[in-house]
Amino acid sequence: MKLKSLRTIAPLLLLAGCAGAGAGPASERGFFTGIGAAVSGEDERGAQRLENSAALQERAAQMAAERNTAAQAEAARSTAAVRASEQRLAALQRSLAEQRRTLDRLRAERAQNPAATSEGARLQSELDALERDRRAAAARAGGPSADQVQSIERRATELDAALQRFGRI
Repeated sequence: MKLKSLRTIAPLLLLAGCAGAGAGPASERGFFTGIGAAVSGEDERGAQRLENSAALQERAAQMAAERNTAAQAEAARSTAAVRASEQRLAALQRSLAEQRRTLDRLRAERAQNPAATSEGARLQSELDALERDRRAAAARAGGPSADQVQSIERRATELDAALQRFGRI
């Protein structure tokens, strides 16, 4: 009789174990629940879910690290570009100061020539505009842009050529 009742109860206990198969870590489950989880494959599926989740999180962390590295490299390039633009602006400042001295000297030498007087005033106006633009570029938030500096350099070169022509008047 004992054997017959065990045969009747064992499948019921096994089914009870299967019903609670996913009820937490194996260390916290009872014998029958553990057997049920093993038989149903729930333990393997749970382990696979954890492995997949860990792999996804690892990939996300790797991608974040790559983005961080790229951002740091871009910041370094940007800082170097701003520093180079600032150095070019400093050179422009020296060049504009030299052009101002040259213009002052040439205007004084040609003060009696009416054509030279109007050309001298035009050159003075252009030199003043260049200096304003140079100061604005230097004061720009984030530093001067390469395009601004290039434009001012181009105009300073044109002014230098105009000063040379003015010197031949």
